[in-house]
Parts: sequence; structure tokens; C-alpha cells
Amino acid sequence: MGSEADVSKAAVDGVYCQVVQRRLSGLVSPALARRFGPNTVTTFDLLAGLAAAACILTGQLLAGGLLVQIFGVLSCCDGEVARIRGEQSAIGDFYDTMTDRIVESALTIALAVRLSWSVGSEALWAGLLILAGALLLAVSSEKFHSAFGRRYPKKHAEKPFILISAGSDARLLVLTIALVLWTGWGPAPALAVLWVEAGAMSLNLLVRGYRVHLMARGDHS
Repeated sequence: MGSEADVSKAAVDGVYCQVVQRRLSGLVSPALARRFGPNTVTTFDLLAGLAAAACILTGQLLAGGLLVQIFGVLSCCDGEVARIRGEQSAIGDFYDTMTDRIVESALTIALAVRLSWSVGSEALWAGLLILAGALLLAVSSEKFHSAFGRRYPKKHAEKPFILISAGSDARLLVLTIALVLWTGWGPAPALAVLWVEAGAMSLNLLVRGYRVHLMARGDHS
């Protein structure tokens, strides 16, 4: 059962998640599993993400970026802890998914609002487009899972986008890059990153719709 879950995750993990976050979580998860259950780890994850949003809103940009990355690692840890302890559950999966969506939304809103104080309402429009794109990409993945009975293979079907928009790991990495650029070079580069991300997510949605259409035709041929 553990190997099947690992294969399933490997099929949908983004490049950044697989190369960086999974390696770090693999070091942390065994220690966490000795003391905490998976839902407790998800709670730690939620708190780290909300703390990151609070840091961004209050102008602590580098601290916010660091907490975003901690959130990303803990997002891997909760599922690994569940597998180590043999405590996979439907409510745990639901809690994990909702935590990811809540935190990604909170971080995007925090960055857009904070940036708008420096550059105006354009940042809010970029943030709104990113929020909508993230929501539609997440819903499309979940609906594909329920409709086709398997996870959407974004790692293989959307190779150009897996680095920037297809998964939450890539989107939060882009957000962190925007924070770092803002710290070093001011708000203009951060705003440019938001608009690039909004455009990438829009194109990603079009490509995903086409890919799903092709998969549906293949299943019925």
C-alpha cells in the first residue's frame, strides 16, 4: 500500500516538489512521525502558511518567503507521516487539500494587497487572476480524479507548465521569487512576476482542457 501511494504521488508531484521539497520532507517526516499524527502535522502546516501570509502583509517579506517554503515541506510531511504510521484517512486527505487551498489563497491575497499599497490596484487585478487560475486548476485536477478514477498526470501532460503554474509547489515558488525580488529590487519586479504567473496560468488552463479532451477520446476509442 505504501509503494502504491508513493507512485501515485510521484506521478503528480511537480519538479520543485520532487527535487527539493520531497528530499527535505524525507529527512523531517520520520522524526515527526515518532511524536505527531498526520492531522497534527497538517495543522502545523496550516499555521506556517497563515504566519507566512501575516508576515507578507506586515512587510516581513523574507520571513514570509521562508515560511512559504516551510509550508511547502510540511505539505509533503503530513502525507508521509500518515504512510509511516499507517494512518491514512479520508478526513486527513480532505484536511490536507483544504489546507493547501486556504493557504495558497491567503498568500496570494496577502502579496497582492501588500503590493497594491506600493504600485496601486494593478497588483490586485493580477492577484485576482492568479486566485481564479489556481482555483480552476485545482478544481480541474480534483474533477479529473473523480471522473476518470485516476490522478491527472500533470507532470507528464504539462511539462512546460509544471515549472511555473501547474502545481501549487511551482506557484508558491514563483510567489517566493516575487518576494525576494521585491526585497532586493523593489515592487516593480514583483508585480511583473505576478502578471507573468497570471498569463502562464491562463494558458495552462487552455492546455489542460485540450489534454483532458484527448485523454477522454483515448478512453472511449
